[in-house]
Amino acid sequence: RFKGHSMSDPRKYRTKDEEAKFEAEDPIDKLADYMMSEHGLSEDEYKSLTKSVRTEVREAVKWAEQSPPPDLDELYTDVYVERWGPYLGTSPPPMMQERSERRP
Repeated sequence: RFKGHSMSDPRKYRTKDEEAKFEAEDPIDKLADYMMSEHGLSEDEYKSLTKSVRTEVREAVKWAEQSPPPDLDELYTDVYVERWGPYLGTSPPPMMQERSERRP
């Protein structure tokens, strides 16, 4: 991400030059260039794909906005990769331990 965290983010932690550098290194643009130069993706195909993805994202946002909020028990579901457990010999992070202790 080379933009701020939200529309209200003043973005004072990066200079304009840093933002320009990150924008020039945009991985989506790099992938598009690679697909065009190495795999024959045309500009029209890229534009069509971009339009399709934007539509899919808009529909997902609309669905999320119209859906009821998730249950608080689901707050950390699918957020962390579970790199702990009996096979790894480690314990979950403290916040995950607290969560499991609160469950009935």
